[in-house]
Amino acid sequence: MTDFQILRSVATPVAFLLLVACPTADDEGGQFSAGLEAGEEIGTDDQTDQTEVGDAECGNGVVETGEECDLAEGNSPSGGCTPECQINVCGDGFANAQFEECDDGNASDADDCLNDCKDNVCGDGIVNEGDEACDDGNTSQVDDCKNDCTPGTCGNGRLDEGEQCDDNDNQTDYCAGCLFSFCGDGYTWAGEEQCDDANLEDNDACLNTCIAAACGDGILWVGEETCDDGDLDDNDGCPTSCEPASCGDGFTWAGMESCDDGNNISDDGCDADCYAEYCLQVTNGPAEDIVGDDWFDDCADSPGSLIVVTLKDDQGAVVYSSQGPMVGDWTQNQITSTGDSAIEYNENSHDRLVALENGDKLFIAGKDANPGADNYYCNTDLGNGYVIVIYPTNPNWYINPKMIVTSFDGAFTNMPRKFVNWTEASEISWNGGAAINSCTLGPGGLVPFAGTFTLRVKA
Repeated sequence: MTDFQILRSVATPVAFLLLVACPTADDEGGQFSAGLEAGEEIGTDDQTDQTEVGDAECGNGVVETGEECDLAEGNSPSGGCTPECQINVCGDGFANAQFEECDDGNASDADDCLNDCKDNVCGDGIVNEGDEACDDGNTSQVDDCKNDCTPGTCGNGRLDEGEQCDDNDNQTDYCAGCLFSFCGDGYTWAGEEQCDDANLEDNDACLNTCIAAACGDGILWVGEETCDDGDLDDNDGCPTSCEPASCGDGFTWAGMESCDDGNNISDDGCDADCYAEYCLQVTNGPAEDIVGDDWFDDCADSPGSLIVVTLKDDQGAVVYSSQGPMVGDWTQNQITSTGDSAIEYNENSHDRLVALENGDKLFIAGKDANPGADNYYCNTDLGNGYVIVIYPTNPNWYINPKMIVTSFDGAFTNMPRKFVNWTEASEISWNGGAAINSCTLGPGGLVPFAGTFTLRVKA
């Protein structure tokens, strides 16, 4: 197989352009002309000597000293070989019809022929000083330079050719760029459009309605949003960040997370998997933490089946902790008892106490528990609404609770608990794990505890 290349000889006194056959293993070698009809094959000393005789004559069909080519009658201002026997290239003043639109032989770009041998035409962005007053290279008919490369007249207050209107040079009213304003013209119409980016794309910063893109518009803004479900709910799979919901983003995804505090750190109330480390936290102190009748609602409504209770002292040390499986389906009015609300504080009415792993029993009266506003006896009137009691293995009503957590004020009667020494700052009673008689003052009775109680419902 033969490879071909164009060579310009400078090795001998005879200049020529020829196509050299580069022989391969199958070729016999040899040289022949490039098709410029330069004469005979070149390859012998005799022929070389012949071309050196006399002065070079352009047009005789022989490539002689000082010539790059010679096609005889084929030499042409528009051909591959010029009348001067030079290869026709851009800038030599001869327009090669095959490759050039023009060739004026100069280095100016401001005339009819550009330096790349292309015609200087209106719209190419290069001003032809002989024929054009301007050339901005765009297709706008109503800017400073019109499409015929004459100066624009938009803004002169007169309706000229190509204009629909011309009121002033204000581009934010109904007449912008001397065309009636419309969405997509690149001018923001004050009071009518929020933006106008001169396109009708619907996935960028300005929608094709000329309304600014925003999270919650239901249109995915490429490069800025990775989801957009068309609402501003923060509890679904695409919150108002317009990033897919994930644990640690600060938005609680309903049905998937029970909390989200914006990090993936445990032991801060919401663990690294976005499960709440407690649904109830009560801290004994100078102010009452839990009041009324709804303070346990979150726990009653929390998904999960494992109940975890923890008591820490005011230094943060754990003094009590245990857990056990939920029994039955909790509602706000029925938690560990399905009995009548009037007797829910009686441990005998509880038919599904939570058995804790340490052997204790967890008793939680429902929201509607109400033994009656007119009954003030200690063993029946423990107030209204929720109450949490932890008993030893053998619950015995008010005689032997180990821990009591409840609010000072009831929801229905707005009266303090009928415990003897219960105060606003005493929502937790704990006697170091010893039994408490909830109707006794002094030793063996209620002991307000300086610390924090938490209850958690988890999967």
